[in-house]
Amino acid sequence: TSAIEMNYTLQWLDLANNGLSPECGIGFSAALRENPAIACLCMAHNGLDHLAGFAIAEKLSGEGTGRGPDTQVRFMNLAHNAIGWQGGIPLAEALLVNRTLTHLDLTCNGIGHCGPVTGRAFAKAIEVNTVLRLLNLEDNRLGPDAATALAEALTKNNKLTSLNVFDNRLDDCAGKAFVEALLTGPRQNKTLKRLHISEVEIGRDHMLKLKTGMKLRFNPQEPEEDVMASMF
Repeated sequence: TSAIEMNYTLQWLDLANNGLSPECGIGFSAALRENPAIACLCMAHNGLDHLAGFAIAEKLSGEGTGRGPDTQVRFMNLAHNAIGWQGGIPLAEALLVNRTLTHLDLTCNGIGHCGPVTGRAFAKAIEVNTVLRLLNLEDNRLGPDAATALAEALTKNNKLTSLNVFDNRLDDCAGKAFVEALLTGPRQNKTLKRLHISEVEIGRDHMLKLKTGMKLRFNPQEPEEDVMASMF
């Protein structure tokens, strides 16, 4: 971690699949506060837990640091860890004040294991965040209530372009909420271009409507918003 504190040139750091413990995650987050350069960070497929998630959230929000919200990290991949709802909620709350992070991947972190509370926290963040472009919440057991809250939040957001809620135990009501938020409701989101969601969970009718409607928004000639995140 001392190397991170003293490095002033490294901008991309990939620590995926390194068996990092929760303690390593906490220590690294503390060191990251002193680093002025790293903008893209991947810590996917490690052993980070809710305490590491909380420490990373503090980095993003600036809470307890006396420095204000982070203005450095733009891309963060924390997929396939064990951050859980205890770490998920602080991360969602960090998005309320952070105005730098554009890509956040929390795939398979169990953030929905305590019911819809974490999903609702992310919905609240989406309503006010004006910078985030990609949010990946795949395979987190969010449930239909949380997904409905996320869909409703999209009607108040005009910046997010990619949302992944695939494999989250959704249902027909969640599918209907996304159709209304993106295509048929009185206040529609016109900015989201990619919605990853499961037909098995929301039903064929809703999926067909979403596929048809979202296809009209996708322009293959436009720059790929997901490209840098996919490089993780």
